[in-house]
Amino acid sequence: MPAGNLCRKGRTRRKLNHHMLKYQTKKQAMTALSML
Repeated sequence: MPAGNLCRKGRTRRKLNHHMLKYQTKKQAMTALSML
């Protein structure tokens, strides 16, 4: 990760959290589909 991103840690973290949330919901959807 570039040093510039460390300065804007708040923005990066929020972006990361959003990505993780998206990934988690996707994972849950996949597991739900496999359960069917």
